[in-house]
Amino acid sequence: MTSNAEFLAFIRDTVRSVWALELLLLLRRSAPKAWAAQALVDEMRASPGLVDANLQVFEARGLVRREADDCWTYAPLSPVLAALCDRLAATYKDAPVRLINTIASPTDDRLRTLADAFRFKGDDK
Repeated sequence: MTSNAEFLAFIRDTVRSVWALELLLLLRRSAPKAWAAQALVDEMRASPGLVDANLQVFEARGLVRREADDCWTYAPLSPVLAALCDRLAATYKDAPVRLINTIASPTDDRLRTLADAFRFKGDDK
C-alpha cells in the first residue's frame, strides 16, 4: 500500500490538471488497448499539444508506453505505479471533489492538507 505522502507526490508530479487525470484514467480503463494520439484527441476533445504534453509526462513517469506504431498503451513499469493509479481511480470515484481540489490547489496547500491530516488533537495549542 502506498503512503499518503507518496500518493500526494504522485499527484503533484504526474497529474497536473483534471484533464490529465481524465486522460490517464481513460488509458487505464481501456488497457491493454493502444491509442493513436489523434484518437485520444478526438475522444477527449482536446488539442494535440495538450494530449502530447501529458503523454510525455506519463511516459517519463513510467505509466504509459509508446508502441512501434506511435500508439500509446497504459503500462505501469512497477506494481507501485499501478497501485498509485488504482488509488487515483478509487479516490476519483469515492471523493471526486476532494481529489479535484487537491489537483487544483497550489503545492504548498497540498502539503499543508497532508500535514493537517496527521495532526493530533491539541497540536494547535
